[in-house]
Amino acid sequence: MFWRLQFWVCCAMQVAASPDVLNLPPRAPEAPGGRAFVVSLQHVSPAHREKKILAEISCGNVPLFLRKLVPVKWSIAENGGSGHEITIYVTSDYLAIGDDDDFVRMPMTPHTAKAIADQCQCTLPTSRMVDVIDRHAALHLAPRPLSVDRQSPATFLRHHEMIERQRRNNASRPLTTGIKKDIVTTPQLVDRPDRVAIYGWRLLRGEPIQPLSLVHVREYVDYSHGARLIYRMAIVDGTMVSVDEILQDPSRADWLSSEGVLNLDSVYKD
Repeated sequence: MFWRLQFWVCCAMQVAASPDVLNLPPRAPEAPGGRAFVVSLQHVSPAHREKKILAEISCGNVPLFLRKLVPVKWSIAENGGSGHEITIYVTSDYLAIGDDDDFVRMPMTPHTAKAIADQCQCTLPTSRMVDVIDRHAALHLAPRPLSVDRQSPATFLRHHEMIERQRRNNASRPLTTGIKKDIVTTPQLVDRPDRVAIYGWRLLRGEPIQPLSLVHVREYVDYSHGARLIYRMAIVDGTMVSVDEILQDPSRADWLSSEGVLNLDSVYKD
């Protein structure tokens, strides 16, 4: 019961949402670092692990660098006309626990990721958003696949450390891609609610290792999964517009989705 109380207390501490900053409480001085948190997961059940992840992130145990949302801007030509300019706001990396000096990127189920996204007035990306983010990323790193103990927290940490060795000379922590498969949202989940959708993990030449897939059940989590958050408001031609509104409009859904209209609240439901 403690994690539930902690979760709701932290929710009450939040400030108003902004397209510039991830909507989470300040990190508590006594919050565990990323590595200590992973160690605490070694002997807990997967279900309890998810509760612990949700509680830590909801209470603000997130690196400072990850809180600043990055604008991703691109233009869409429409029927030979001048088109539209769109900006979405995204986390520069995948959800992680800890502080800037001691954090670990944390794989999680889509339902944990969605609960965090909802709390932050965000959503998980579509595969089209993943493609756009990759095109605009300042740092592309090569995937580092592992094949042993893929679902172990120890492997989560090992993979994180491999990524950090790759990006050692990029202290600014810019918008980064290539390091994880994205947990994504897709209309296919409406008919397959028991699944997790994953996509991406690009090679340096731009080709994704992982096509859009719903092969795994929704409880499945391995080291390669990452949750990147997208703020639920976008800017279209200088005006702030709901991402939900765009995705549910047949005439505009393809701006953000390669699969047509999508109701974000219809997927990854409890």
